[in-house]
Amino acid sequence: MIKKYRVGQRVRIRQGTDSDFAGHLGVIVYVGVSICDVKIAHKQHGSYMTSTCIATFPYDDLEILQRD
Repeated sequence: MIKKYRVGQRVRIRQGTDSDFAGHLGVIVYVGVSICDVKIAHKQHGSYMTSTCIATFPYDDLEILQRD
């Protein structure tokens, strides 16, 4: 099965990745040949403010979230 990623798609970063964002949810903002840029919104532990960042992940590190 070939996964087709597209801009605006919601994804989860897999738990097994070597990243501080493992397990977080994000939205794809750029799709490359074998990588995607993902915008991630997260809270630092003990903080009320939400931070956003864009990180690059290979396709294997992403899980597509299905709409219910």
